[in-house]
Amino acid sequence: MAKSFSFSLEKIIDVRKNIENKKAVELNKSKIVLKKKQNELDKLKGEKEKAIHNTLFNNEKTDKLNINKLKINNDYLSQLNKNIESQKKNVNTSNKFVQENRNKLLFASKEKKVLEKLKEKAQLNYKKIKNMQENKAENEITIQMSGQKSHKI
Repeated sequence: MAKSFSFSLEKIIDVRKNIENKKAVELNKSKIVLKKKQNELDKLKGEKEKAIHNTLFNNEKTDKLNINKLKINNDYLSQLNKNIESQKKNVNTSNKFVQENRNKLLFASKEKKVLEKLKEKAQLNYKKIKNMQENKAENEITIQMSGQKSHKI
């Protein structure tokens, strides 16, 4: 019985698949973190818009300027601006981390694909050799059979 195809680097392909899967999980986790940080930034921006609207609306409503309220609102807006800038930095850092993880996943995928291509070529070569051996065996049988027929005649 002829032996079936086996690829000597199959275990390495399995390891590369596992690495690729881990990199995909890391990428997804970093995307989730980025999304949370982006949502926090959006929330802060919404709070700022609301605070600005409330300040303007309350001043129009009362027609008098309350210095203490204005100072409190100004301090609150100033703190919101600081928080927004800080959160923008967090979002940018997370964005860079997502990109790094995306690059790591791409590299892991390329490493795996290289080995898979080698495996495909080895399989094709194996099939080609096997077909040649089968054709050779069939030709030998045909020659033997034709030789036996010529002896009988």
